[in-house]
Amino acid sequence: MHVTALGPAVVEFTVVVVSAAVAAIYFAIYGQTSIVIGWRSLAVVPAILMILLFVIGITCVTAVLNNMARDVWYTTRYVLSGWVLLTPVYYPLSAVPAPWKEYMLLNPLTPMVELFRWSILPAQEMYWHALALSGALTAILLLAGLIFFIKMAPRSLDVA
Repeated sequence: MHVTALGPAVVEFTVVVVSAAVAAIYFAIYGQTSIVIGWRSLAVVPAILMILLFVIGITCVTAVLNNMARDVWYTTRYVLSGWVLLTPVYYPLSAVPAPWKEYMLLNPLTPMVELFRWSILPAQEMYWHALALSGALTAILLLAGLIFFIKMAPRSLDVA
């Protein structure tokens, strides 16, 4: 399965998490942080797992489509670049004007990113209803992606 393609990303993720942990410890020691370590910090694990499951669901679909048409890889890169701007990764959801906030919460990745922020930042607000919807969409996407992969992969692969 194409989950092995996640290997380099897992190594990069590990380096980033270790670097962030070292930086967080440094800033916590010198009192220059607003990061709170407590019971809420445990929510980092489900946030990361939800994002990984979401990515695996998308990968199951795009891996097969990429075998059929090589342009899928380029299209996916452009779509994901735009999707990052629609997901509050570089900016907090609180910076979005109120009328647009509900639309932003329809993006399945937004509640996952907000759960991550909520787990380490004390003043963050969490939108539990949006997280439940995001979890349901992730489960549907993962199931549909796996079914699509299982049915379409033998047709798209060269069998000797």
